[in-house]
Amino acid sequence: MKIALVQAPVSAVEGPPLSLCQTAGCLSYANHEVTVHDLNIRLWRARPEEGRAPWLRENLALWSDPSWCAARREEWGPLLRRCAEEVLAGAPEAVGFSVAAGSQSFAYALAASLKRLEPGVAVLMSGAYFWDDAAVGEAFAQSPVDVVVSGPVEEVLPKLVGLFDAARRWVTLPGVCIRQEQGLR
Repeated sequence: MKIALVQAPVSAVEGPPLSLCQTAGCLSYANHEVTVHDLNIRLWRARPEEGRAPWLRENLALWSDPSWCAARREEWGPLLRRCAEEVLAGAPEAVGFSVAAGSQSFAYALAASLKRLEPGVAVLMSGAYFWDDAAVGEAFAQSPVDVVVSGPVEEVLPKLVGLFDAARRWVTLPGVCIRQEQGLR
């Protein structure tokens, strides 16, 4: 299966998105074709030096402020749309997001953009943000996500994607919540 992994914008850019790198390695080992897109560092690099203050650790709270996030989505909209198009340029069957506190708003918005551009692409989300059950429900309520993995994604995702590849439908595994016509499972 072709899978694109995405790091949505969030505070701090001290290094690469290690969880995505580790997940990509696990998926590649299971014979899936994986691309990684670090939209956080891309957006940070696109900002002039004076526009990089939101990425300072002391400004982490900004990323969870709905009005600040809405204003930034508007301001950064053209770049975010180009990023969504680039993610889809590789024709992935699924796009997975690593979501941390503060990146959820941008992950949800990017997921919606991806689904508008390519309705058939599956959207998966995982990350530390989803260790709280309320956050899982929030993701389904506020975005077109198809699957949320809460737990060790490096173990679950290769198995989940392999089972999807075989059956062409998502199957329930421990720590996995799936959107279905009759509701969440």
